[in-house]
Amino acid sequence: QAFLAGLGNYLRVEILWQVGLTGNHKAKDLNAAQLDALAHALLDIPRFSYATRGQVDENKHHGALFRFKVFHRDGELCERCG
Repeated sequence: QAFLAGLGNYLRVEILWQVGLTGNHKAKDLNAAQLDALAHALLDIPRFSYATRGQVDENKHHGALFRFKVFHRDGELCERCG
């Protein structure tokens, strides 16, 4: 919450994963490329999640087309590093 306050847990971890950050990073320490990527992810991921909510697809999770990369994936292989 200290890094990305106001978003739900699932959005926060998905945004950070997309940008390649963890909750241990401090905003003041990010470079321009990281800040730009974070700014885009802060808009893109919540919009995509909202827009696809309730659409049925073979990749659905909790009734959504939006596929979680991190949230509720304990024990599963990471899609980025295996």
